[in-house]
Amino acid sequence: MNNFGSLPWFNDALKLISQYNDQDCLPHALFIYGNEGLGKIAFCKNLAERVLCGSSSQDEEAFNKCSNLFHANTHPDFKIIKVADDAKQIKIDQIRESIEWLSLTKHNSDHKVLLIMSAEKMNRFAANSMLKILEEPPAGTLIILASNRPAGVLGTIKSRCAHIEIKPPKFTEAASWLSTQVDYEHIDELLHEAGGMPYKALFMHNDGVYE
Repeated sequence: MNNFGSLPWFNDALKLISQYNDQDCLPHALFIYGNEGLGKIAFCKNLAERVLCGSSSQDEEAFNKCSNLFHANTHPDFKIIKVADDAKQIKIDQIRESIEWLSLTKHNSDHKVLLIMSAEKMNRFAANSMLKILEEPPAGTLIILASNRPAGVLGTIKSRCAHIEIKPPKFTEAASWLSTQVDYEHIDELLHEAGGMPYKALFMHNDGVYE
């Protein structure tokens, strides 16, 4: 999956995805969870790109065209749902709109991919609406639910998904990766301040929070 082979804390998750691909049995829904600051959303987006665009080794021209749409946030078969800027929860209207979108004809891919960020923030009505689509998803649908707090997601929703846990890396692994991302002499201190979470440390550095 693109450049994720160099991120050791994704190894177990990548093995599961590879098994699904090898057996041609990608689930209709994935529940991807782990601590905040591990890069779960980056992982989910990378997975979505692979599902929608395939691999450059299969058809480089088609992959590049699809990938460009994806990274420009204009791919018609990919949709992200998250908490609106002026809200605290994911609301039922957002899920209903997504359900209608999933029922539309696919454009450039064999799948439609819906990513729910911070799935634990769906309110009760949104969660119940999501449960219905998980029970009878349209063909060629992949729904990815990402969560920092899996206990906050309905058990009935989680039971209808295949689970992938993103586990924290060893401190030395995280520090080694972070040193390739930032030019900073106090990598260990930065990573300690971020609780050992590599992406959190990266964001802290880039936003100037640590300084």
